Amino acid sequence: MPPWAAWAGLAVLLLFLLGVRWAGALLEGPGARGLAGPSTGLALPQAAGEAGPVLALQADGGGAVEVAQALSWWADPTGQADAAPLLGPQAPAWRPARGVVSLGYQDGPVWLRLRLLRDAEAPAVWWLKLPRGYLDEVRLLHVRPGGQWEPERVAGDRVAPQGALPLAVPSFELLLDEPGVHVLLLRVQSRSALSLPVTLLPRDRGLAALGAAQLLAGAVTGASLLLVVGALLGFAGLRARVYLLFAAFVAVDGLVWLGVSGSLQHLLPLGPPWADRLVAVGVPISAALGLLMQWIVYGAHRDFPGMWRAGMAMGGLFLGLALLQALEPAFNPTPWVMHALLAGALLSGALGGMATWRQRGVMRGLALLMGLSSALTALNAVVLLGWWPVSALSEASFALSHLSLVVVAVAHLVVRAVESHRQRQQAEARAAQAEQRRESEQRLREEKSDLLAMIAHEVRTPLAVIDASMQSLAVLDAEMPRERARRHERIGRALQRLGSLLDLVVQRDRLDVSQWSQDLELLAPQALAAALLADLGEDAQHRVSLHAEDALPPVRGDARMLRLALSNLVGNALKYSPAGRPVGLFVRRLDWPGRPGVAWTVVDQGAGIHPEDHEKVFRKYYRAAEGSDAPGLGLGLYLVRQIAERHAGAVRVLPTVAGQGASLELWVPLQPPAAAVAPPEAAA
Repeated sequence: MPPWAAWAGLAVLLLFLLGVRWAGALLEGPGARGLAGPSTGLALPQAAGEAGPVLALQADGGGAVEVAQALSWWADPTGQADAAPLLGPQAPAWRPARGVVSLGYQDGPVWLRLRLLRDAEAPAVWWLKLPRGYLDEVRLLHVRPGGQWEPERVAGDRVAPQGALPLAVPSFELLLDEPGVHVLLLRVQSRSALSLPVTLLPRDRGLAALGAAQLLAGAVTGASLLLVVGALLGFAGLRARVYLLFAAFVAVDGLVWLGVSGSLQHLLPLGPPWADRLVAVGVPISAALGLLMQWIVYGAHRDFPGMWRAGMAMGGLFLGLALLQALEPAFNPTPWVMHALLAGALLSGALGGMATWRQRGVMRGLALLMGLSSALTALNAVVLLGWWPVSALSEASFALSHLSLVVVAVAHLVVRAVESHRQRQQAEARAAQAEQRRESEQRLREEKSDLLAMIAHEVRTPLAVIDASMQSLAVLDAEMPRERARRHERIGRALQRLGSLLDLVVQRDRLDVSQWSQDLELLAPQALAAALLADLGEDAQHRVSLHAEDALPPVRGDARMLRLALSNLVGNALKYSPAGRPVGLFVRRLDWPGRPGVAWTVVDQGAGIHPEDHEKVFRKYYRAAEGSDAPGLGLGLYLVRQIAERHAGAVRVLPTVAGQGASLELWVPLQPPAAAVAPPEAAA
């Protein structure tokens, strides 16, 4: 099975589990409370003059009842209002809900009023739920048709009374056994957003919903763990930090969900306050990680550096809010978080619009989906702030935004994994091709070396004949004139020089100088220069003048290499100087750079070298414009530099007056480092 198929199967599984989470969030909503059972207690005086819309409960309803038509609300600015006056003649003006009551963030409590009339055939036991688990306090007052007030019941303390069922949201069991109008008063207070949908359903339907909620909690926890483990495995395999970021996002987001769904309050032994504190800290951290994930998918760090810096500042704001909440529990950052989240969502949406046009293929689809996540996040924020009425879409916006974000993150990680696998295959293919080229070049070098060795062998045969003839002539002409003897010596030196050059030709595969073998010995710098001049013709000998310092220390080097380097320097000076003009060869001690050494400097009287060409003349096959008419291949100075570097030395063009000749200097240390003189086999 190809790797992409395995990743695709994992993505389908993750999407299924996330779909379970989304569906459950729509059906149940976040929160954690106990179901407070009916009880008896103190009777309160009956309120007269009660009026308002009444919700009739029918026998054939079967499911949840829409209560918005009979629901009204009143915000208590002081928090000191008693329940009885709220239903009397001096009652405040109740406002019809016309849907879900959404008031944003309020300092004081909010009262909800609901009037119910049960049909004779309708069930007598009902469940009243507020599917918001983050409400700090929810109290219920039930006024029966005869005017009797049942004792106040509390679900907001999150401590289920004896015999209560562990529901995930504030819930109350209602006994509507008497005929007539039942009045319910709910007092709700919270530091979080007051978005208060009220759900009323028969008790048997509530039991079915309880099982679904418990199944959902387990499924979401398992999905979160699976995502975290998958991301950590992805990081271990690909070493990409984005996997760690995704694992942290899923872990924190899962912690927040467990907190608002009620599971965390039951899991922590320290009690609900600590769970609330962890959730308050986790919300801004989750927002920061979510925004960072979005912008990484967009490629903001690469394409939009300005917005990336703005995003980093916003992430710092979220983390600062989380730190304040962790250090000071009394600090309530939720309104600030909502405002920052709204700004971040709008900014990410704008960024996503720009990124959509820059992306191609799958990444364009991910950018579009990310823009949808930003829009849903903004919608959820404005609803929680009370700036927009609650609707089915707004109720689902939180779950859908997180679902889309996780889907994009998973898809992005899958794309990254597939791309990494493809790049690894391409790298392996390039490595195999490079190895094939290396082997082919090695074979070519060996064949070239064999050919050069064969040619050198064939050339040595006539050289040996010439050398033998010269020796025979010397024996036959025992009393030859001095001039003839000098010519014989010159011919012998020329034969010796040609033999040395043949030795280098035999090692042509090492003529990258780094591959040359070195015969290191102590050499006298002045004698090396004098031997070179002795090999030159009479005309050259008359033109080249040798100037050497006294008592020069010996250098350790290869005589053949250094002689070849000096021969190229002097030969170039003679070639590029006007006919008959002198050339100077200076030998002196020079410590450079900070090491003792010897320098040979060749000064001619030619056209000189332009400053722009001071480095270029040492390139292979390069010829300066000033000497383009002279014969040559442009290899002489290149070999000089290679020889100098092989001896841990250097060659350079010294500055001169334009048009008044060139000055080139070869510097070699007295004792080259071991690494510089090691043969290729040892260096490898």
